[in-house]
Amino acid sequence: MYDLGEIQRSLMVVNSIAVAGRTRRVKKIMAYRPQWLSRFYTQPIAQLTAIFQRERQQQAVRELLNTCTIS
Repeated sequence: MYDLGEIQRSLMVVNSIAVAGRTRRVKKIMAYRPQWLSRFYTQPIAQLTAIFQRERQQQAVRELLNTCTIS
């Protein structure tokens, strides 16, 4: 995180943003490289998504196998 007061270069930033219908002051911003975003956010989220999908599929199979059908 960077405090806006610490940045030496010119930077255009808004004073406030709206979040969930409420206005909030912007005090800090976060700057990152695309590689960091991919490694520490996008890839882990994709891995979690795959894990949850597998678990959901396994649960559906278990429920199907536990179903009793009487003809």
